[in-house]
Amino acid sequence: MALSPPFWGLKIVDIQVSDLLKHLDKSTLYQARWKYEKGNLETSEHKRILREKADPALDQLLKLDANRKIFAPKATYGYFRCRSSGDSLELFDAESASIGVFSFPRQSQKPRLCIVDYFSSIDGDFIALWLATIGEKASKYAAKLYKQNEYLQYHLFHGLAVELAECGAKYLQSLITGEISESSPGIGTKKIKSLRFSFGFPSCPDLNNQKILLNILRADKIKVALTETCQMVPEQSVSGFLVFHPDAKYFIP
Repeated sequence: MALSPPFWGLKIVDIQVSDLLKHLDKSTLYQARWKYEKGNLETSEHKRILREKADPALDQLLKLDANRKIFAPKATYGYFRCRSSGDSLELFDAESASIGVFSFPRQSQKPRLCIVDYFSSIDGDFIALWLATIGEKASKYAAKLYKQNEYLQYHLFHGLAVELAECGAKYLQSLITGEISESSPGIGTKKIKSLRFSFGFPSCPDLNNQKILLNILRADKIKVALTETCQMVPEQSVSGFLVFHPDAKYFIP
């Protein structure tokens, strides 16, 4: 199944909060971010707590954003030619000029997987890169809450902002796979498999690759920067790339 990108280069897009909410997993928000964990509680009691505390808290934050426009989701994403070599992946622009090289670890034991195995070593392959942020206004508002010792509101707001950033990653994955499906002859209604990877995770742990990624994606255009330790600012930002190989899977080196 030959896949074709809809364009070469990148696009910068504004995202509606309503589009992010379509990808919001309340269970993750409530339990992982807000720590309304079930623990030893009866299921009925846990559901009551979520209904009486978590649901109203979410509604209140969304109303706050509707009135003050604190969340300002933006993204930059694009398609770039690439070619694997050894344990590295070289990226090229539309004119076939080299624009960066990502290096990945390989498993020391069988099956000795490496992310580059999911890309071709000859010309003709491509990679989709992406970056999403909830915006600097959200970070400033969270910092304000913390400085004012409003720790509960900070915890709730910060958790939602971080989770909305993750929703941005899901939104872009859906957008990108949809675009590729439409631009690839013969795909029709077949579902395209895509895996989302981010630097810092086990199979691609080197955060220095973030410098290359954000440079290619012109992160400055949506006001995302890196610290000296390659952490993104604003904090509520996520980045990565998609792999479309049919045999691709997540693994630990």
